[in-house]
Amino acid sequence: MKTYDVRSARNGKEAIELAQSFNPELILMDIKMPVMDALEATKQLRAMPEFSDTPIIALTAVTGSEQIEYQLENGSGHLAKPYMSKKLFKVLEKHLRIKS
Repeated sequence: MKTYDVRSARNGKEAIELAQSFNPELILMDIKMPVMDALEATKQLRAMPEFSDTPIIALTAVTGSEQIEYQLENGSGHLAKPYMSKKLFKVLEKHLRIKS
């Protein structure tokens, strides 16, 4: 069984710094964060070659907005809050190629 190392950032700027030092297989990012929101953080990560293919999944309580459209275009998808763990695990399975 493969294990995963999970890291947490408090804001978008910190998320970028953490991603650069940690090189994650997948990023879950809350849309509304202080200092730098997820939309800007995703844009900046996508501009870096090492993160051009890294799955970036937005977590948001807002649905049907321009923010979601932007995230879908620039990220890898989104999960609407509140979400069930079953739905989260499906996203993880899809992007990390995990067999359940």
